[in-house]
Amino acid sequence: MRRTLGSFVLLRLSRTAALIVLADDGLPSSPRLPPDSVLVQTVARARCPVLVARGVRPPSGPLLAAVDGSPSSLLALRAAAAEGLRRRVAVDVAHVVAQGETEEAGRRVLERALDRVPELPAGRTRLLVGDPGPILLRASRRARMMIVGPRGTTGGSLLGTVAQQLLHRCACPTVFVHGTPAEDPPSAGTVPSVGALMS
Repeated sequence: MRRTLGSFVLLRLSRTAALIVLADDGLPSSPRLPPDSVLVQTVARARCPVLVARGVRPPSGPLLAAVDGSPSSLLALRAAAAEGLRRRVAVDVAHVVAQGETEEAGRRVLERALDRVPELPAGRTRLLVGDPGPILLRASRRARMMIVGPRGTTGGSLLGTVAQQLLHRCACPTVFVHGTPAEDPPSAGTVPSVGALMS
């Protein structure tokens, strides 16, 4: 009952909040992601970005934005650009091509994403090959912060498979960006601002 009430309160607050910040609730040490926890429910269903604070943040290093071509990941990339400009740090942009997919298709995903966010601070574009979840978990070990969309390209669930893996075991603070769909102008209370993130 307490978990349900906690989730309800945070989800209601997310309608007008710029950002919700939560501790990782010991998730990396748990054998699986508990679907009924306040943290999981908030990350999956919030109306604003959610920062999950965890790990020993490196004193230097880029912000890392993962893109997959979905509107959700484009929204995350725009949030990463705003945060990179605020901090005056580079933003690396990564896309993971699964085994059997062509790298050319992956490069097109990266190019389209970069074209849509011209204000992005200069950083590396990283085309990675393999299983997206484990690949991004490894990349998170050298990132100052990871910024992602919570849903994949299929949009079939509130929290995509890769987002679940990052929520469970990401090595750095992770922002799951919710808000106004990338194609629409933002309205009050849903601006995907991460300006209040840890300095």
